[in-house]
This record gives sequence, C-alpha cells and structure tokens, in this order.
Amino acid sequence: MKKIISILLVILLICSFSVSASAVKKTNRTFKSQNATERETVEFTWEEFEQDIKESGIEGKFETLDEVNLKFWLPDLLEEEELTEEDRENGFIKYYSTEDDSAVMSVVYYDAGIKSLEEWQAELEQEPDVADIETIIVNGYYALFYDVSEDDVFCIDFSTEAGYLLEFTFYPMSDEDYQGLAALIISSLQPEE
Repeated sequence: MKKIISILLVILLICSFSVSASAVKKTNRTFKSQNATERETVEFTWEEFEQDIKESGIEGKFETLDEVNLKFWLPDLLEEEELTEEDRENGFIKYYSTEDDSAVMSVVYYDAGIKSLEEWQAELEQEPDVADIETIIVNGYYALFYDVSEDDVFCIDFSTEAGYLLEFTFYPMSDEDYQGLAALIISSLQPEE
C-alpha cells in the first residue's frame, strides 16, 4: 500500500493537480470485475488524469493492444521495440524503452491457467522475491500491483475470463519519476472503442 501511495504522490507532484473522485463504468467484457477485498483498494481512472496530463505538457499517444481489445496512453519518451519470435512465444505483445534503455515497459499476455486474481495472488505470495502485493482498480477492472525488488521492477496484472494474465512490467521501480509516468500509463488502460 505504501508503494501505491508513493506513486500517487509522485503523480501529484509531477502534474501539480488534485485527484477528484469519479464514477467508474465497467464496460469491457474481456476482463473480470471481481469482488473487492476487505483491504482498502486504490482506484485509478483516466478521467482523473487526462486533463492534467494535457496541461502538464507531457506528450504522448494511445497505443492499442489488439489481442485484448484495450488501449493505453504512452508518453513519447518510450519507444516501441521490435519483438523477436522468441519474445512472442514467451507471451510478449509489446515492449517499450527510452532511447538510452534507462527505463522499460513490457506487456505480456499469457495463459496462466488461473480462475481469479485471488488465485494468482496466492501463487505470488509463495514467491520469495515478490513483495507488497495490493489489489487496485483501473477504470473498473481489478488488478494486482506488486514489486519484484530483486529485479527493480513493479508489475500490474489483470486476469481474463479465459484464465490468461495481462501483465504490465515497469523498470526501474527505484526511479520515482518513472513510477509517476507508469501510474499515468496504468490509469489510462481502457477498452478500445
């Protein structure tokens, strides 16, 4: 929870705006909307950040994930890398990096054979290098947020009705500015219209 709160604070500092509550509509049928846990759940919505991104001058565009009928906002400083056949076999559907490779983002879509995020969380909790697992809501869809400190990454995982995982991985998690940009990217994930 501390990591999520720190990311939100970084966003506030970067964009100098206040976050307002807004209603969330669940319109994408690909992703499950599961019951919230008893813990406090942080919610990200694009409506909260869209105007502030425009006002901040951060340039970007929307990218589409055709495999899952979703789109997300991507800052111009991240450029798409070409995937190899081996990357695709390992589930990668997108890979982005800065020009100097100091920050990267990958998107993986693979059959995890799970029935729910709760089941996936139970598996993650068995991993010794995974920490700070939290449930978040992104534009109405429940996801798991967690750190893999040993690799200096943090991940956001969504489950599909078919038992697949859509995973966004961001490196380096130790860079607070990049954490803020990553949170903006995450908040923009929404159905392709």
